[in-house]
Amino acid sequence: MNWWKSLEKRERIVLSIGFAAIILAIGYFGMRPALDQYETSRAQLMAARSQLEQARRIHREVQELERERERVEQLLAARGSNYSLWNAVNRSIQTNQLARHAEITSQPNEMAGASAVRISLSGVSLEQLVELLYEIHSRDSLVTLRRVQYLRPALDGQGLDCDLMLITPMP
Repeated sequence: MNWWKSLEKRERIVLSIGFAAIILAIGYFGMRPALDQYETSRAQLMAARSQLEQARRIHREVQELERERERVEQLLAARGSNYSLWNAVNRSIQTNQLARHAEITSQPNEMAGASAVRISLSGVSLEQLVELLYEIHSRDSLVTLRRVQYLRPALDGQGLDCDLMLITPMP
């Protein structure tokens, strides 16, 4: 410390400023990699949390789909292996007293594990059509309206003509 006291005041100020600058530079350049690593880690943490939330959401969706698949399998098992979409549609047509307005044909399987039926209706009212579709497409029937080929006023002006394709999965 004697050498410090032997310096003039101006020299001590210059050296103090120099030492402070060196300490600040060492601190800055020594801490910068740590700060960069901290910022990188923080960004990685945010990305990981986002991915975790997305994975949780996907997991919930997969569980929901699995429950739905099990429900469909139960419905398929409940209706039995001798289920016929043609017979089910025919029953609905008979129940709604549309036999004279309807023509039902089985369609070739476009998809494996499915059965398809085409219904051509002529001269039916909108109410009759809606009632028929409601009965066929009941909640647990697993029958889906695949295509509406046409839906137009009947040529004689009495009701509607339509051509529909229904499809259902088969066990």
